[in-house]
Amino acid sequence: MRHCLHVIPVVLLSLVLFQPQTVAAEPLEYYLPADTEYDPSIPTPEAYLGFQI
Repeated sequence: MRHCLHVIPVVLLSLVLFQPQTVAAEPLEYYLPADTEYDPSIPTPEAYLGFQI
């Protein structure tokens, strides 16, 4: 029982420290060329994954 009391704070601390940070997605216009045409039948990474990469 005493061992569990030492483990609980470590688990709680690790959950707080290693929590994924939510960062506002930055638009990709600065990276992708404006004059390029893409095949619309191929899904974008955002459409496939659900978030920008």
